[in-house]
Amino acid sequence: MGNSLEERIHSVIDSFKEPFAADGGDLRAVRITPDAIDVRIVLGQDACRECIMPPEVTQEILASAIKNQFGIDLKVNVSLTDDSEQI
Repeated sequence: MGNSLEERIHSVIDSFKEPFAADGGDLRAVRITPDAIDVRIVLGQDACRECIMPPEVTQEILASAIKNQFGIDLKVNVSLTDDSEQI
């Protein structure tokens, strides 16, 4: 395929960013390993917390998209944080 695992994962995450941005959030890959990825939903100051897709749902959707697009079965961990809580 030519793209590294990290590039492929980022392309999937990028394809889901728009709906999160519409509700004042962002979707970011925090860590990518050959077996798992850690993704953070970051809520901006004006984010609609009730509108953002729950981490559990996001986790299932991302894992399914990665498997469907690349045939890779990765564990996906998704956490939710406010912009002010970022490391």
